[in-house]
Amino acid sequence: MTACSVPLRIRTNAFSGRSYYSSYALPARTTVLDIDTPYAYTIYKHFRTEVCSECFNYQSGRRGFLTCREYGENAGLLFCDAICMDRWIEREGMELVELLTRLEVRRLKKKGKEREDLRKQVSDEEIEETWSKVAKIERNRKQTRKWSQLFLDDFEADIARYVLMALYHHSLEVGQRKEAHFPSSHGVLDLSPEAKDDAKFGEGSCSWSDFASLQSNGTIQIKLFPELLDNHIRIYQVLKGLFGLHSKPTTANAFRMNVNGDIQQLAEQDVCQMSTTHPDTAMLSSSQRLAQVITIKNVRTALGVDPGNSFGIWETPLIDESECLGFAVYPIPSFFNHHCSPNVRKERAGCQLRFVTTRPVEAGEELCISYGHVENMGWQERQKTLWDGWYFECMCSRCLANKEKIENRCNGYP
Repeated sequence: MTACSVPLRIRTNAFSGRSYYSSYALPARTTVLDIDTPYAYTIYKHFRTEVCSECFNYQSGRRGFLTCREYGENAGLLFCDAICMDRWIEREGMELVELLTRLEVRRLKKKGKEREDLRKQVSDEEIEETWSKVAKIERNRKQTRKWSQLFLDDFEADIARYVLMALYHHSLEVGQRKEAHFPSSHGVLDLSPEAKDDAKFGEGSCSWSDFASLQSNGTIQIKLFPELLDNHIRIYQVLKGLFGLHSKPTTANAFRMNVNGDIQQLAEQDVCQMSTTHPDTAMLSSSQRLAQVITIKNVRTALGVDPGNSFGIWETPLIDESECLGFAVYPIPSFFNHHCSPNVRKERAGCQLRFVTTRPVEAGEELCISYGHVENMGWQERQKTLWDGWYFECMCSRCLANKEKIENRCNGYP
């Protein structure tokens, strides 16, 4: 695909941050973006025996169509058939099957007494202080090894699977000369610090840097639901205890441990940059590379990316009664902003997402999707739904017009 044929580009503005705009006039039903697979996802435990782990096929609770079950009981991976299973394994590798199997051992098998929620409110400072305490504890490797014996409830284990998949993908980039490619698409945005505000697509696929560059909503989510802080810490502790204690610095002076427990170069480069500048990292085993990236910083990044950026894996065709089977993060489409009268619609076929214009679009017009299927709601219901699910007050043209009309009515104007 040539640069001039790419139908959308990314721009940055002060109000909405990075967002997509049309490169030229587009007719209705134009496909502006195709994404084959998510960077990381999870299928909720409740639906795991009913959903294909590759194509997300779901048949209203029926299970007979899932004929490949050899990794189901231990790793939580079931597939429609050998084609889906082989495709997943070819992309992800048997190592991820083994990692998920080890993680599933730490899932509580029976529901015990619910953990008491002792957190009523939490401030930014308390959140940071709590994570700092975790970082201090993990300096004691004897204490940290005990984390591998902790258990996660279903909610925590489902989130931990998503985090582990993201970190596993990140670890594959360590030791490589260029970033690993997940997933395939028409192109990937240049989201590096050197990229211009007005950037077009280039060829390639998304990487950890694309994933990590998404807006984090972790702090605001924890302030709204303080119990999540304990959930997140347990997720980190289990991942660190199981997978994060296998690597040591490869040279005496190349690395140091920072206050967050993150392995850093003395030049303060991140792990991904480290891998391209220090050939020693190419000699690490896969378990050592994974251990390097299981840090407080990276786990908090993955946990913060989920709220506000993930796409629900919904039963299709989508109707009011459709089940939400899990969630997935596709970094490249996450830069579509929301509009309550969108000009782009998301369509899912298997694990592939396709974004298609709903009407003719002018050159340079912002391309927006609808979050949460709110198009048929009234203004107040839309605002509540978007705040509860995505933590923002919608200021799209439709909402501004609705708000003005309501205010005029309250003030006695026609």
